Amino acid sequence: MKGVEPSSSAWKAEIISRYMTSAKVVFTILILWIIVKRIYVKRGNKMKEEITNINLSSIISPDGIVLRWPRKKEEKLAVLDYLITKFEAGVEYKEIQVNMILKKWHSFGDHALLRRELYDNFYMDRNPEKGIYWVQKNNSP
Repeated sequence: MKGVEPSSSAWKAEIISRYMTSAKVVFTILILWIIVKRIYVKRGNKMKEEITNINLSSIISPDGIVLRWPRKKEEKLAVLDYLITKFEAGVEYKEIQVNMILKKWHSFGDHALLRRELYDNFYMDRNPEKGIYWVQKNNSP
């Protein structure tokens, strides 16, 4: 602050005001994050209930191979629920290992799409620096 002594009460009031504004912003962001997370969890639980009622016979062959990537969100999540069972919980996989497993269990030639979808929909987590993936605890088969 120009022209104000650091020991003056005006300077202290300005610092407190700036600090309170920052705290309000952080608090607001935290509240929004909590609200979004609760909405996502509620939506996720609803989606899980809908997934159990989906017929995947046109998407997954009798051999267990995913034939096509579905268009509907519910069917996509059902396919991801199926694919995550091909991974063991507590095991760290290199990206190439994830690719090999996904290549084995689908026939439409886009293992990168499946890997991204598993990560984006919170079925798997990853360490981007090491290229390591693992099954998230709440999605253990």
